[in-house]
Amino acid sequence: MFVDAGIPRDGATRLDLMKSEDPEWAAQFQQELERGERFPNWSFDDLQEVIPDKSLRQQMVTEIRPRGLSFFTEPIPVFDGWPDAPCMYIQFSAPYQAPAAQAKQAGWRTHELEAGHFHMLVDAQAVTDLIVRSVNEIPFRTE
Repeated sequence: MFVDAGIPRDGATRLDLMKSEDPEWAAQFQQELERGERFPNWSFDDLQEVIPDKSLRQQMVTEIRPRGLSFFTEPIPVFDGWPDAPCMYIQFSAPYQAPAAQAKQAGWRTHELEAGHFHMLVDAQAVTDLIVRSVNEIPFRTE
């Protein structure tokens, strides 16, 4: 189950995936990382619109672990035959249109819920219900 996320490609880095989805933004992002900046670096105020609940927002900000360039340039290994199980994709936000399209093209069941990237925090029940319904749609094989 991929929820508003990139889809790994063998040997590609997170930055490679970003470049394939939005080359202009990724080039700017890479320059920031090369200058020593870290990501994510959101503040409590930065997330006010996307996470209105102050308690949840504070918890999110407290748990953020900004990463440097090495994290984003580390190759992500994918084993031969991946995926070896049914996959699904749920898209919340526009920046994830490319991975959602990739999932559709691969024949995965996909769902779109127009919301913000942090919708799991904003409406956990609706997201949980969608995930449960989605998992229940998976045609499992028994051998």
